[in-house]
Order: sequence, then C-alpha cells, then structure tokens
Amino acid sequence: SATETSAARKGFNPQVENEFRRTNPDLEAAFKALDAIQHRAVQDAEKPDQGLLKRALEQIEIGPSARVAVLGDGRMGLIVAQVLRTTGAAVVVLGRHREKLQRARDLDLDAALSSDAPVHAFDVVVDATGRPEGLTRALELVRPRGTVVLKSTFHGETTLAPWPIVVNEVTIVGSRCGPFAHAIDLIARGHVRVAPLVSRVMPLEECAEAFAAARHELKVMFRL
Repeated sequence: SATETSAARKGFNPQVENEFRRTNPDLEAAFKALDAIQHRAVQDAEKPDQGLLKRALEQIEIGPSARVAVLGDGRMGLIVAQVLRTTGAAVVVLGRHREKLQRARDLDLDAALSSDAPVHAFDVVVDATGRPEGLTRALELVRPRGTVVLKSTFHGETTLAPWPIVVNEVTIVGSRCGPFAHAIDLIARGHVRVAPLVSRVMPLEECAEAFAAARHELKVMFRL
C-alpha cells in the first residue's frame, strides 16, 4: 500500500504523509507516482532530480514529422531528449563528449558529435549546453523559420550576432520548468529513464572527491 511504501522511505513518517495527502488532494497523483517510481528504476532513493522540463511542449507544437536536435549531452540534454521522443519526433542528441553520447545511445536515443551535424537541418533545436556559445550553435543548426528553445542558464554574458535570427525568421523560446506531475508520470511509466544518468553514488565522507567527479560526470549522488 501507499502507507507501507511511505513507511519504507528513510526517515519519513507515514502518519505525516497520510495527513499531508488528506489536506492536499491535488498532490495525490504525484504521491502515487512516487510510490511506483520507488519500486522501479530509482530504488533506495538513489535518483537524480526529476525536473523533466515538459514546459517546452506546452509552448510549441512538436509532432511526429518534426526534426529535433537537442544540443548538449549532459544530464539536462538526455532528459529533454527522452521527453521530446514521446512526441514521435525524430530526435537526435548533439554533443562534444563521446562517452556521454554513448550514454544517450544506451537510452535508445540517436546521438552524434555536434561538429558533424548539418547546418540549417532541424525544425527545432533545444539548447541544453549550459554554455554561452550554445545559442550561436543552435542558430547554425535550425532551419529558416524554425524554432530555438533555450534551456541553458549560465553566469555572465554572451556575445551574439543577431542577424541570423532576423534574416532566417527564427523563433526563440525561453523555457523553464513545467508541470511536475506529468514529469513524474513519465518516469513512473518508464518513458523517461533517469537511473542510468547516475554515474556513481558516494558516501558523504568522500564529499571532496564527489564534487570533483561531478565536474565531468553526469550525476554524482551522496548516500546518507
């Protein structure tokens, strides 16, 4: 039952959760999905964040005939690509790291080096690089009158030649977080796999090594 599952959660009081469910009925679906998730790919609470960012699909229409490139082979890019795949569109992950691109292929995603991608070939390009130059590369890849979706956030400023946006009539959409209930449902039904994105789980005592590993690995988590 949900109560039994909740009781198994480390350090979580099932009576508190039951009361929270009763007073917050709108979140019941999310709790049920979380119960299902715990019995599937993300057991023992060793799971990455679940911000699947479904928001972009509310902002623009992406159908089965669309050619979509997700620029960035990090955790964000791999999650976004899995979400976009649920539309039936032809989705490819473009990145710079061969080992991360292989992780994308392990998730049954098409993947290629960004440097090898054809220019002006995609209806939609999602910038999930987290780097200042990501938007410039996205504008090179998107077709005329196509759409660039910005998922990247980074510190500082970036230089940009705006003329391709005007000449090619490119639509740029900023997209942040979306409906978490739907995101959790995608995980619970197995449409989005997050457990393979965890590179390693380390004890808190090895925090210095963990933070160093997190600079170049997909997701490093602590075991508490």
